[in-house]
Formats: sequence, C-alpha cells, structure tokens
Amino acid sequence: MKLYDGNLEIKCIHVLGMYRKNETYLNSFLADTLNEMEKLYDNIEFRYYFIENNSDDKTQEALKNIIKNKKNSKLFIYNLKKDYKNIGDGRNFNRTSTLAKIRNKLVDGCIPFPENEWCLFIDSNIYFKPTILTDIFSSCKKPSDDNIGMMCMYTQQLLIPNIHSKTKEPLLMKHFYDTYSLYDKNKHTFYPECAFDKCLICSKKPSEVKRIPLESNITDISSGFGGFVFIKSDILNNSNIRWGTVCYNKDNNQSLCEHVLFCDRLRSITNKRIVILQNVDSLYRTL
Repeated sequence: MKLYDGNLEIKCIHVLGMYRKNETYLNSFLADTLNEMEKLYDNIEFRYYFIENNSDDKTQEALKNIIKNKKNSKLFIYNLKKDYKNIGDGRNFNRTSTLAKIRNKLVDGCIPFPENEWCLFIDSNIYFKPTILTDIFSSCKKPSDDNIGMMCMYTQQLLIPNIHSKTKEPLLMKHFYDTYSLYDKNKHTFYPECAFDKCLICSKKPSEVKRIPLESNITDISSGFGGFVFIKSDILNNSNIRWGTVCYNKDNNQSLCEHVLFCDRLRSITNKRIVILQNVDSLYRTL
C-alpha cells in the first residue's frame, strides 16, 4: 500500500521510541506489528531509532533484534546513575525532567533527518493495528499543505479491572489517556479528566469549559502527545525545539508536562499547527 501527504508519496518514515523494562511489550507485540506494517507498506522505508535506559530485563536484546538488518537504524543506551521514580500521579519533577532529557538525547543522536519527512514516536505499551497509517493519512489527507507540524492520535486508555475500573474484563470507554499533556487550542487543561465529548466517562461530568465536540475530527490543540505521534522532521532538526519542564508546586512536587514546553516551542518558532485526529481511535494504552 502507498501513503500520500497531499500529492507527495511518502517514501520514508522515521520511527522513534524510548523503552525501559519493556521486554514483554516489545517481544509480544511491537516487533511483530512493525514487521507486519513493513509488509503492508512495502514501498516505504522504515528507519528505527530507539533509546533504552536502566532495564533489568531483556529490553536491550529485544530492541537489537528489531533493528537487526535494518538500514540506517540506531539503538542508544543511556543508563542513569540513579534511575527516575514515578511518584503519585507521575507529575513529580524527577520523572518529567528525566523523560525530557532522555527524549532529547534520542532526537539529538538522530539529527539531522532529511527535510520534509515524517517522524513517528511510539511510546511503550501503546497497542495499534498495522494498518493504522492508512487511517491516519486518510483522515488527514494533506497535513503538510495544511501547515500541520504534529499529528496526535486519539489514544484510548484500556480500563483494566482493579486498576482503572471495577469491571471484570478490560474495557474501552473512549477515554483519552494522556490527559496530562493535552491542552485545548485556548491553552486550557482538563486534567485529570480528558477534554472530549466522545469520552463516555468524562463527558458525563460537569465542566466550566466546553469540551472538544465529537464532530471535530481534526482538532487544533496547543499541546498534546498521546504516545503515537507524527512530527515533521524539519521540526526535530531545530535544536531550539526540545522537551523540558518546570516545577510549579514544590511542596507537592508537581511539574509541567514535558510535552507542553515542546509544543509551545514548536508553535512559536514554526507557526505550524498541532492537531489531534479524533477519528483515529483504534489504538490504546495499557499501563
């Protein structure tokens, strides 16, 4: 299958990912799904750039197997002297600042990318179908012509019994998982709720600010991520556009999501749009 960005056929996609202690996810899902994707889109060259840190399982080996015999692919190893901790709801400064540092090291180790190509970030524990690229470029047919520099997907949270829900079986309720990173086009956050009318959970709760309507398939946002994200290569080539954070509540150890500063720099420096594709929702995150 072929993919097009407007009239331009997509010939190369750069896939980037940060992984730590993800042996099971990589071996049981990601490796096979990427192989299937390559077979489906056999006219596209997929280049892989991964970074691994502080794993005590076989994550490193799994990543080496994925990029084995892949042209122009790289694996970076970055072990911290003291690994970060996920405290409470994950807004602690040590976590967000370290994730920003690791993501920046990954990108800085890859650049320069060829201009005017697409880079795809895939976070750990994100599950998607191999044909998702068709869904994306069918939903947003000419992103470059429409001045879009970053495309986020509507990644759902899989509600897991005894963790996210009281149900007996895992359940999808159209709940957008990455509420921490998402700010609407007016720079309003709905955290810890999600910003969408389509969510069967959050839409039932009162909100002083209007949620994003269901019919808005391509929605402009000021910040977001969602774990499965396309970003134009020329944006990543600009070393002034990088991830970062600040602590805004020292007493409670709460910091700004690292994607907020990245998105702010992207918009202010390039004047390009950041969008979320609401109808590309056949992907989900587990833990």
